[in-house]
Amino acid sequence: MRRILNLIESVTDKDKRQIGDSRENLVRDALQILQTAAAIASFRMTSHGDDDDLRGIDCFVYDFDGIALPLQIKGSWKGVRDHRERHPEIPYVFVDRDQKPTEVAFQISKALRIPLPNVLAKK
Repeated sequence: MRRILNLIESVTDKDKRQIGDSRENLVRDALQILQTAAAIASFRMTSHGDDDDLRGIDCFVYDFDGIALPLQIKGSWKGVRDHRERHPEIPYVFVDRDQKPTEVAFQISKALRIPLPNVLAKK
């Protein structure tokens, strides 16, 4: 019985990681849109379990002055609440896996207060 419960738990953890990875990939696509539109200079995704990830940062968005803006990606309102309690200084975006990358790009620009170029603002 214990082995079955452990197996169920490992499958559930794997599913959660895959869902989280799909959200992070969606954010990566959105950040690429912002970079292509010259709204940001670049970005870097953190690795699972590294120091930045443990501090509540999933990626850094770099402006044209080289300043790194931290960003957290959340997929549940409970996750948002927990993040805001633990890391209130780090902006976040709530991402639904069904969103389009352009929608997420708008959310990121709002969360980080990044002005959008006219080419994106009109869409």
